[in-house]
Amino acid sequence: LAAKSTWSQVGRLPQGDVYRPVGTILTIEGRHVHEAYLVVRNKTLVGFYLPGEQNYSPLTTAVPLNLGESE
Repeated sequence: LAAKSTWSQVGRLPQGDVYRPVGTILTIEGRHVHEAYLVVRNKTLVGFYLPGEQNYSPLTTAVPLNLGESE
């Protein structure tokens, strides 16, 4: 994810909050290229929401996020 990128919460799934990038498009590649939104729970990326397919795709290993927040 790009440093200083901006994200807007656009929904919630049982797995976490869904965030869409502002001013750009995030894509992920599997068998095909898909537009993707982040699914975050407790400051950890747990998967992606694929809006075109209206489907959640979990990560095998969750990834802690540095959200740039000062403590």
